[in-house]
Amino acid sequence: TEYSKTPIHNAAWRSSTATLDLYLEEGERLKKLGGRHAGIDFVNIIATGEGNQGKTPIFYALTRSREAMVRHLMERWNAHLLVVNNKGQTPVSIALSHLSEETCAEMIAREEAQLRAGGSFVNYRESHSDGRKYGDLDSRFVIDEANMGEDIAEDMAAYASIRDTLPNVNGIPV
Repeated sequence: TEYSKTPIHNAAWRSSTATLDLYLEEGERLKKLGGRHAGIDFVNIIATGEGNQGKTPIFYALTRSREAMVRHLMERWNAHLLVVNNKGQTPVSIALSHLSEETCAEMIAREEAQLRAGGSFVNYRESHSDGRKYGDLDSRFVIDEANMGEDIAEDMAAYASIRDTLPNVNGIPV
C-alpha cells in the first residue's frame, strides 16, 4: 500500500522504538477490525511523497544511521528488504555505508531469506525516478543515465567481473 510519508515513517526516522511500536500495534488492531485498514501492511507502508517514492519505514531509519531502529524493524516486525526506492537504493545498499558490518551481514542474510521464500524486488526507480543523481545505489539493478558517471562506471565494471561467481536467488545475486 502506498501513502505519503506517515507517522510510522516519521517514527522510524526520529522517534523511539516504543513510539514506533505504538503506531504499529495500533495498525495491527485496525487491520483486525477490517474496513479500509484491512489490507494495509503498516510496517512496510510505502511513502509516495515527492522524492520519497518507494521508501518504507526502514529506509528512514537507515538514512539516519539508526542501527537499533533498523534491527528492531527487522527482528520484531520482519520488515521487507526487497524494495528499490525511487533513487535506486535498497535497504542493504544504504546499510553498507550507514551501519555496522554485523547489522549489514544480518540484513544481507534476511534479504536472501526473503528472496528464497519467493519474494521479489519492487523497483520504484523504474516507475518513479526523478532523474537525479544519488549515492548508495544498488549495483544489482540497472543504473540509469543520470547516475552513470565515471566513478560508478568503474564500480559497475568491478561488480560485473565478479557477478557470475555470486550465489543467485531468483535471478538476483546475493
